[in-house]
Amino acid sequence: MSSSPIAVPEQRLTFCGSRPAELRNGRKANTRWNKRHLTWCIINRLPHFTLEQQVAHTEWALDQYRVVTSGWFSYERTDKADTADIILTTFRDRPYGVLADMQLPPGDDRQLLGRFDAAENWNRTPQDVQYQLTALHELGHAHGLD
Repeated sequence: MSSSPIAVPEQRLTFCGSRPAELRNGRKANTRWNKRHLTWCIINRLPHFTLEQQVAHTEWALDQYRVVTSGWFSYERTDKADTADIILTTFRDRPYGVLADMQLPPGDDRQLLGRFDAAENWNRTPQDVQYQLTALHELGHAHGLD
């Protein structure tokens, strides 16, 4: 099993089906976050990953948003969940095949919660769910993309 970050050529990233206009808005200052430096924290890691592996995958996803927003946002991992802007955690077996969910920022810099299904097979075989791409999708919601 390899859990190293997936190398995806930048030009092939679709950003989860977001329309180009949505991505252009993400590059502007009119995002739903008032702050530009966001902290994030993993409070429950997914099974089959070490904390370091999940951190590496999450950092890859955040790096994609650093690129697409032309450096508007910066990110820093923290172990202090009470002060983190984005908290990543797990849930177990939600109905209807939900892999993960993320709150949309309400515009007042409140802390957001993102949850990933711990019952899924994450990155174990090529047919399994890819955490990096799912995190990329969910973190798009954290950046205000519907």
